[in-house]
Amino acid sequence: SFGLGTGSTPGATDAAPLPAEQAYQFEAIANNGNELLLRFTPAPGYYLYRDRTRLALEGAKGIALQRPKWPKGTNYHDEHFGDVVVYFDQIDVPVPLLREHDRAFDATLKATFQGCQKDGICYPPMTRRVKLSVPKGSISKPSEIEAPVATPMLAPLPGADANASAPAVENPADASTNPAPTDAANPPRQPAPAGAGHR
Repeated sequence: SFGLGTGSTPGATDAAPLPAEQAYQFEAIANNGNELLLRFTPAPGYYLYRDRTRLALEGAKGIALQRPKWPKGTNYHDEHFGDVVVYFDQIDVPVPLLREHDRAFDATLKATFQGCQKDGICYPPMTRRVKLSVPKGSISKPSEIEAPVATPMLAPLPGADANASAPAVENPADASTNPAPTDAANPPRQPAPAGAGHR
């Protein structure tokens, strides 16, 4: 089980911004052999963007991540990104696994996400890695397979890097059979560099 306590409550803060590691805590566990469970915990007065989260499973041949099962978020009008879905409180996000084998395995989950201090700064994207030991599971049946789909991308903050960012779920081993759709007219772009203000 997770080690963190209860969730936070929304609210503006005049305090100096917290270091990213304190403002946003992240944990992940193998819920069972066929599902990961992610926990995001923003500090009080901070929020997390749903659609700026990218996930990848490293070192797990024959295993891919499916679409995260996000809980209902808060519709929020953001100064830089417009109308977005955010989370002010702790959330648990199940992520089903697409399995080509039933063996137990060790892997590293790479999670990149972004958030802001309410009425304060916006943090640049932060990446966390969590080592996982996943028990034996069931090989995915065709009826259980849901093609990984990129979460809609938000426009970058002003002055953002033009480099393309990764899809919401990265599945290199599965790319030939379940490519994530892209929008040629609006290619994904990298979010803002460190220190971008959100005032």
